Amino acid sequence: MSINSFAFVCVFMAIFVGSAVQGSVGLGLSLIAVPVGAIAFPTSVPGVFIMAGLPLSLIVMAKERTAIRWSTVVPISLGRIPGALAGTAIVAVTSPRGIALAAGVSVLAGAFVTARAPQISQNTAAATITGTIAGLTGTAAGIDGPPMALYLQNAPHRTLRATLAACFVIGTGVSIIPLALAGHLHIWQLQVAAGLIPAVVLGHAAAHRFLMHHVAARSRTLVLAVAAVAGTSAVVRALWF
Repeated sequence: MSINSFAFVCVFMAIFVGSAVQGSVGLGLSLIAVPVGAIAFPTSVPGVFIMAGLPLSLIVMAKERTAIRWSTVVPISLGRIPGALAGTAIVAVTSPRGIALAAGVSVLAGAFVTARAPQISQNTAAATITGTIAGLTGTAAGIDGPPMALYLQNAPHRTLRATLAACFVIGTGVSIIPLALAGHLHIWQLQVAAGLIPAVVLGHAAAHRFLMHHVAARSRTLVLAVAAVAGTSAVVRALWF
């Protein structure tokens, strides 16, 4: 299967914007890009976006490795395992249209919860539950950032970004392995994801040069607003088109 040029350009631009926002505030790539992918090319979800985000997470993790809070990364990563298995089961019984609907709903729910930012207890049990939720939504719909960002909301900004990046890197493997074993990860998805690497690199460069120093305080509002519009569009398309 191949992706047409218009759909690829749409996804490329969404990955660029999402990478720029994530490079600044720690999350945003999947929130922005997955709904666009669900609209432009539904079968690209979740595989393309799980893999496309890996280079950015590796870059951030390597650059800010001293700020990673491993005491959070470990329980979240362990919690992702049962969540990823459940997410794989959902993908196995759900049509591309259903996955698009799930992606849109996940984005809206993530944006809503992140905007309200309720306080979460900082302990191993809470981190493990957070990982399970992230594993489920990340594997089924390619969106795993909001629950982890919510858990880390009160961490110093650099710690939040670095720890999220480490969780994303490990989470990619946790999600990809069961999807691949179940036959829901395809070579063409890897090829599309590889073609999106320039968008990731350019987005990260834009974040480093502009967003991180000038509009980081507004980026959270921006990603929530874009996520709300994109998530709503994905839901509408899945239900009525």
